[in-house]
Amino acid sequence: MNTVPPLPAPGSAPRASAVPAPAAPGRPVPPRAPAAAAALDAPRPAAEPLRALAEVLAARPEGAARLAIARGLAAAVAALHAEGRVHGALHPGTVRIAPGGAVALGARGAARPGLGPGAPVEPAGFAAPEVLRGARAGRRADVFSTAALVQAILCGAPPFDAPTALEAAHRVLYRPPAPPGPEVPPALEDAIAAALAKPRWRRPGSVLALCAALAAPASAPAPAPAPAPNAWDGALDRARSALASLVAAAAVRRAPALGAAALRALERLRPLVAAARVRLPASRRGRAVLAVALLALAGLLAVPRGEADLAAGVAARLAAGDAAGARALLDEAERAGRRGPLLDKLRGDVACARRASGECLRRYRLALAADPALRTDPVIRENARRLLGADGCGTRRAAAELIGELRDPEALPALRAARGRGGLLAYFCTGDSIDRAIREVRADARP
Repeated sequence: MNTVPPLPAPGSAPRASAVPAPAAPGRPVPPRAPAAAAALDAPRPAAEPLRALAEVLAARPEGAARLAIARGLAAAVAALHAEGRVHGALHPGTVRIAPGGAVALGARGAARPGLGPGAPVEPAGFAAPEVLRGARAGRRADVFSTAALVQAILCGAPPFDAPTALEAAHRVLYRPPAPPGPEVPPALEDAIAAALAKPRWRRPGSVLALCAALAAPASAPAPAPAPAPNAWDGALDRARSALASLVAAAAVRRAPALGAAALRALERLRPLVAAARVRLPASRRGRAVLAVALLALAGLLAVPRGEADLAAGVAARLAAGDAAGARALLDEAERAGRRGPLLDKLRGDVACARRASGECLRRYRLALAADPALRTDPVIRENARRLLGADGCGTRRAAAELIGELRDPEALPALRAARGRGGLLAYFCTGDSIDRAIREVRADARP
C-alpha cells in the first residue's frame, strides 16, 4: 500500500495525502497504518472539494490549524521520499488541503518555473536555486521548497516574497531569506534555515529534521539563565573554534582546486629555483630562505583568478570552439566557491555556444536581475539578436523580451526584420513581444 498516492497528471484533481498531522505534540510523525490507507484511498464523495493552500491561508487560520497543515505537508513529503520519489515543484499551487485537514500533493506542472513577464510568482519563489539554474530537482530541492512552504504557512509570508517571478528568482539565488516571525520556535527556525541553504550540499538530505522540529512542543520551558561571564572569558577560545570550523569547511571545498593550482604554480617556478640556487649560498640558511620565498610565491599564484581573468578564459575557449573547456573552467570556479551574476552570465554564454537556447536565455535573465549593469554586455546582446531568428516560437518570443530589457539600439533592424517575416502567422508565434521590444528600445534611445 502506498504511503502517498501517486502524483496525478497535470490537469487532474490531486488526491489527499494519507499522512495526517500527529495527534499529540512532541511525537514524530507516524507512518500511515494500512487501515487508514485503505480508508483514504477509497473514493471520496464528489461534494468534498480540495482547497488551494493559498485560499486556506487567505482565511487566516488560527495557529493550531496552521501548525497542523505544516506538519501534514512535511509528513506527506517525507512519505513521498520514502517511496523513492521526488515531487520537484512544491509551491502553494501544487498543494491542496482536504476538508478534514489532509494534505494533497498535486500535479507537478512545468519542470522549470517561468520567469518572463506575467509568469506566476509562486513557482519561482518556492523553487530551489539549482532548479532555477536549470538542474533537475532532487530530494534536496524538495527540502528547500518544503521549508519555504512551512515558513509561509506559519508566518503568513514566504521567505522570498517578491512582486514578479524574475525578482523572486533573484531573491532565491542571491539574497538571504526573510527571518521567520516570533511564532516560530528556535529549533524550528534552525531547521528552516538549514533547509533554505542556497548550496545544495549544505541542506539536509530529507525533511525528517523539519518533521521532528514541527512535532516538538510549541512552548518548551526556557532553561535557567547561566551567570553572565566576563566579557573576555573564553573570547580567544571562541574565536579559535569559529576560525577552525571555517578553515575546515573551506579546506574540504577548495582543497582539490587549490592543491592543483599550487602544483601548477610550483612548476612555473622551476626557472626561478635554478637561478636562486646559483645566487644564494649553499647553506642551511640560504635553503630555508629559498624555500619560504618559493612557498609564498606558489601561494600567490594558486589564489583563484579574478572575475576578469575568468571571463577572459571562458571567452578564449569559446572563441576556439572549446565549449567543453569553458564549461570545465566554470565548474572549477564554482567548486572553488565562486557564485554571483557573472557566473550565471558566463554559463549563459556557454549554453548559447552549445545551442541550448532555453538555458542560455534563462541564465541571462537571472544574471540581469542580479546585476543590471550587464545590460551593456556585448556577448549577451549579440546572442539575443541571434536567437531572434531561431526556429522555435518560444525562443524568439523570449529573445525579443530580453532585447527589450537590454534596450539595445543595434537590435532595431533585427526586430523590424523579425516583425516583417511571416505576416499574420508570425503574430500567433511571438505575440506582441517584438512590438513591445521595439517600443522599449525606442523609448530608451529617445533623448
